[in-house]
Amino acid sequence: MNTTKQTAPAPHLRRAATVLAAAAAGLAVWAVAGPLAGVDLDASGQHVGGPQVALTGLLAGAVSWLLLTGLERFTSRPRRAWTMFGGISLVLSCTGPFTADGVAAGAVLVLLHLAVGLTLLLGLRATLKDAPCAPAAA
Repeated sequence: MNTTKQTAPAPHLRRAATVLAAAAAGLAVWAVAGPLAGVDLDASGQHVGGPQVALTGLLAGAVSWLLLTGLERFTSRPRRAWTMFGGISLVLSCTGPFTADGVAAGAVLVLLHLAVGLTLLLGLRATLKDAPCAPAAA
């Protein structure tokens, strides 16, 4: 009897896919709001276009992956540390769009931050392994 064991993709492949998905999520929000809905995405007098969104998503993903690797190496509970750090970073990043030129642009920029940030936070978190938690008391 020949059985094949299916394994989950290696963590680095899942992490790379998460970084690409985060950039794609940002581009999707940008495409719907900018070119399709006609919202001018300007912040601090600079236009936010597709290339900037993609590059920023990839850069945020690379930095997140680097941080995650450090947390795995130097903390005993990297999942908890990642969730706390990622959540705080996401909330702080959403203050940046307050410099947007208009309410609509600000709302879209917040959505961009949420799309990229939540994809990274949850996607990279899923690749971490912590020590198993103790069973809950009945």
